[in-house]
Formats: sequence, structure tokens, C-alpha cells
Amino acid sequence: MRYFSDYSLLAPLGLSPPIVTELVQYLDWQYNMKPKTVELILTKNKLVQEGAKLVGAAVKDRYPKAKVISLTLDYEDILNENVAFDFMRVAASEIARLEKPLYLLISGGRKNISVEVALLGQVLAVSGIYHVIMPDVKVANIELERLRPEIEELASSDDPLSYYRKSKELQNLMYPPMTYRIMRIPTLPLPYSIVKRVAGILSKGGSRSELEDLGEDYIAVLRFSGLIQVSGGRIIPTDLGKAIGEAMREAVE
Repeated sequence: MRYFSDYSLLAPLGLSPPIVTELVQYLDWQYNMKPKTVELILTKNKLVQEGAKLVGAAVKDRYPKAKVISLTLDYEDILNENVAFDFMRVAASEIARLEKPLYLLISGGRKNISVEVALLGQVLAVSGIYHVIMPDVKVANIELERLRPEIEELASSDDPLSYYRKSKELQNLMYPPMTYRIMRIPTLPLPYSIVKRVAGILSKGGSRSELEDLGEDYIAVLRFSGLIQVSGGRIIPTDLGKAIGEAMREAVE
């Protein structure tokens, strides 16, 4: 696998800020890679917002040239399909916009979000998808909850970076010894030209002939997955197909 010295990282963030800096630390130690941009996708949840402030301070402390971006979605949590599809649309758009090489972290937030980000990374051909695993989740969560008051104070301070630099406990929380396990998710990217054509068909429908060169088995798979219906020579996207197609078009057009 080829690794790059400077990269962008896109990471949905839940209630465990250290997973972001743990991956950043891993890529630095293992491959001498430094982050150029770290973008966090957040809900409006107060604890998530505070955690993003901590991630920003921790990244800037060790990598002062890195840009840290927080993109806040207009909801508290991702608990239904409509919100999940909106998240997919936003994430696809950001994957297309961020400077390459681009890596994805799928450990933060709800499991459905992890799945969506991993699927987007495969379809849109990012440079790598990573999952951070805490060997002892119970101990890690106890320590994180113990430091919640400090994290809240950091988030409300006028200078989060200075606050972070004065707190050895927060520094140890965000950059512990390499006790976490980092797993790279295997992917098999699809050609961009195919993704663009299928996204267009799913979002607005079209002629069966537009996909016939991909093979009857591919059209059959789209039908089997509940993404399209076929009527004569026409492909008619289902509501699910339209939602996925519109999300993909954010990234390929």
C-alpha cells in the first residue's frame, strides 16, 4: 500500500474524542504521515460539540500546521432513515471536496454512520478507511467520563489550545501510549465512470440501455437490492434508490 506524507482525514465524531487523535498518532508513528486537514462531522449534541473542541486543540498542539474543521449537522442524533440519508449526502459531498489523499475514520458515532462512511469510502475510492478499537472499552470510558468536567471547561474557554497545554490529563487522554488497535478496512473501489452513471440512473431513472454494457447481472443486483424496478426498457428508481443516488451525485458531479 502507498502512504502519503500529508493527508486529509474525515471523521464522524461521537462521544469518544481520543479515537481521532489515536489514528492521527498511529499514522504518524507508523508511516511518518502528518495531517494537513482534519474534518469532523458532528451533531448538535453538547458532549459531541465539546469533544470536537478537545480534538481541535489536541491536533493543533502536536500538528500546528494542520487545519481542523468542524461541520455541524442540524440535528441532535441520527436515529432515522431520513436523517441518515442526509448524513450520507453531506459526507459524500465532503469526500469529494476534501484535498486528496483522503482517509476516513469510521469509529465515531452510531454504527449506521460507520457503515455509511465505509460504503462511501469504497464507492468513492478514498486512500484508506480505518477503525480504532479500544481493547478495554470499560476502562477507557471511565477515564473519559472522569475528565468530562475538564473537557467542558476547555470547550467553554476563550483559548482551548492554551487550556489543553496546561492539562497533562487531557494530553494523556488524547495521545496515550499505543494501547488502541488500529484496523484498516479492506476495500475494492469502483471506477469513477461507473459510479457516476449509476448515481445518475438512481437519482432520476433512465433507459435500461444505459446500464446494459455493465451486464445483466449488475442490473439484477440493483433490482435485488431494492434500488430499482425495471419496466420494459425503463429503469425506475425506488425511494431508497433515489436517496442513495442523490447522495452519490453530491460527490460525482
